[in-house]
Amino acid sequence: MVKVFSFSPCECPIKRHLITLACINLFLGLPINGQSIEAVDEVSLKADKISGNRSGTMSAEGDVQITYKEHIFYANFVTLEWIDGELQGFRARGSDTDPVGFETQPSKTDAHVVTRADNMEFKRADQKVVLKGNVEIERAMEFIHADRMEYDLNSEVIEATGIDRQVEIVFEPRLSDPVTHDN
Repeated sequence: MVKVFSFSPCECPIKRHLITLACINLFLGLPINGQSIEAVDEVSLKADKISGNRSGTMSAEGDVQITYKEHIFYANFVTLEWIDGELQGFRARGSDTDPVGFETQPSKTDAHVVTRADNMEFKRADQKVVLKGNVEIERAMEFIHADRMEYDLNSEVIEATGIDRQVEIVFEPRLSDPVTHDN
């Protein structure tokens, strides 16, 4: 014999109100009973195909674009790691014809950074991006070629290393203001 129990939240206005608040909290992730919410940076993900969820591993493939703060990361295939709905980091790989990379819009300095490489890894905890294989970096008047590069998103410091070749940096001359002569 199976017994079925049911109740209608409409039977009691207090129950209906509590159930409505609980549903809103689950949907929006709002704090209840004095809990605080930590501000988390927004992450935008675009791709031809996305699978997985924000409680573990998510994969994206085909023209992947991730926007995080003032940084735009791009790749052909990306595996993202999430914990409790927060992005922890990702690994990306490109192809011979479609490398990975990122662009950083100017924020702390006038430097606009554009990078390209075979593989890329980002860890949110330390705010660092590691690019590996055929790394090319363009920043302000610098052009860097390396086998591996670590870029600190906070300090904008680059550490480049060569494995199969030396690191090469080309510094373009800065144009100065023209000198005018009074005649």
